Amino acid sequence: MRRRNLLLWILPCLGGILMVCEPSRARNTDPLQSFYVVRSFFSDFLLDSYEEILEVTPVGKDIRIRVIRISAADRYCGGQLVRAAERVLPGMPMKKVTGRVDLCSYTGQGVTDALKAAAPKALGDTWDSSALTIVAKCGVQEKVFDFSYPAEVDLKALHRDNPRVDALWDLNYKVRSRAFGPRFSFQDLSAAEEKDREAFGTKLLPELVSGKVDTAFGDYTCANEKCDTNYLAWLLRGYTGPPANPDTNSVELINASSLHLVKYSLPQYPQIAKTAHVFGEVRLRIVPDVQTGLVKDVQLVSDSSILGNPAINAAKQWQFAPGTLSGASVEAVLKFTFCADK
Repeated sequence: MRRRNLLLWILPCLGGILMVCEPSRARNTDPLQSFYVVRSFFSDFLLDSYEEILEVTPVGKDIRIRVIRISAADRYCGGQLVRAAERVLPGMPMKKVTGRVDLCSYTGQGVTDALKAAAPKALGDTWDSSALTIVAKCGVQEKVFDFSYPAEVDLKALHRDNPRVDALWDLNYKVRSRAFGPRFSFQDLSAAEEKDREAFGTKLLPELVSGKVDTAFGDYTCANEKCDTNYLAWLLRGYTGPPANPDTNSVELINASSLHLVKYSLPQYPQIAKTAHVFGEVRLRIVPDVQTGLVKDVQLVSDSSILGNPAINAAKQWQFAPGTLSGASVEAVLKFTFCADK
């Protein structure tokens, strides 16, 4: 009888190919008190990265869910920006928040083994990706589950062979969507929404630097050295709130006072120039109409088209004060400064 029971346990793990059961699945004897998820995103293509924290905490009979994002204030010039959002789900038991995922029944080793078993034959694209760490408080015990970059796992094989671990990996998205909706984002916010989320992020700063989520950042380094404090305290050192002007790139018409302009606007700093870290002076030769002051022709004297073309397009819309012109061309100098506060 014992032998037959053993076979019944093994057979579901066998098929056309050997499938991996999570051998260290634990009996859930400790109730789930709370949990948080840290998602570390990077992108070489978008020149972007951020840390995002999902916190799920009981408050009385309710569940409080927070999403906190720590990102660059300016994608090209750095600096930090903390934004956050919060929802309270009234009368919601923790089991309903996590759905079919019983966090405290997992083991860290079991999750690691399942991910290793689903390793792909070849690594996929890692131009942008994210790593995930889930930290759950089960009774007085803290459990940690680390998920590598998706490119390091055959996701179809994991879903097929170990749907429990696959569901755990998907928990962050499911809880986030359940609380805030599937289209929740920190992008394309209205000015009012941006201000609210920045203000709430600043309010949560003391909690963030307190070390309460440091377990998820345990192997992080501070400027390639071991942190002498917790990682978020180092990352957010000196941070007191969002910068007044997150885009520190600037464009200035150097000799504006000598040109006698009655109307002019500056060009936008080209996105491609930001990506390539291109900056410098652009010199234009402008031919204005003596009678009207409107611009008849603009020619690029110096610099490349990456900065010159936006400068030319802007200068075509300028207007000079009639009566101040001799009929000769004038020279305008625009200075493109990259990361002006650095």
